[in-house]
Amino acid sequence: MEGSMLSAAISLREGSSVRAKVLELLRKAGTNFVSGEEIATRLGVSRTAVWKHIQELRNTGYDIVSRSRNGY
Repeated sequence: MEGSMLSAAISLREGSSVRAKVLELLRKAGTNFVSGEEIATRLGVSRTAVWKHIQELRNTGYDIVSRSRNGY
């Protein structure tokens, strides 16, 4: 693979891994809310990255509820 294609492929895999970890944290929380900041800290990513992964999960059919000042 060329350098840029390899980087893109790695990035996609890493994104999938982060999304899987986000789902795991949400599932473990059950009916409790988990803040974007807490998710970001646990996964070592930015809150913006968490928001983007949540959006991707929603786009693929996951019903993720969010509440201002409470989290997901």
